[in-house]
Amino acid sequence: MTCNVLVGGGWGDEGKGKCITYLCYNDKPDIIARAGVGPNAGHSVEFNGEKYGLRMIPSGFVHTGARLLIGAGVLVDPEVFHHELDYLNKYQVKNRTFADFRSAIIEPKHKEQDRASDYLSKK
Repeated sequence: MTCNVLVGGGWGDEGKGKCITYLCYNDKPDIIARAGVGPNAGHSVEFNGEKYGLRMIPSGFVHTGARLLIGAGVLVDPEVFHHELDYLNKYQVKNRTFADFRSAIIEPKHKEQDRASDYLSKK
């Protein structure tokens, strides 16, 4: 089985989301997965003249024949996750997206703790 992995060597704004969208639409993989941190990093996707901003759903969502996976250890914000499921409804992502049971859930209390931190609020 062939596997393609795209890793950015910088600190973002490298075009990874756009590259994944292109590769997934053209190569038609069975599985498209997101790994890494969580919803703090966003990806911009442009497809058929429309722009999408993503924080949780894998950028290759435009290939509707693939399962979309969120990997183990990824931080999942349920608000962001459910918003994107609705936002991308025309690509049927609700029926194709799965999160690993070892992903971590960001709860409202975690966000409150971050907002209350002087250190984090100044960064």
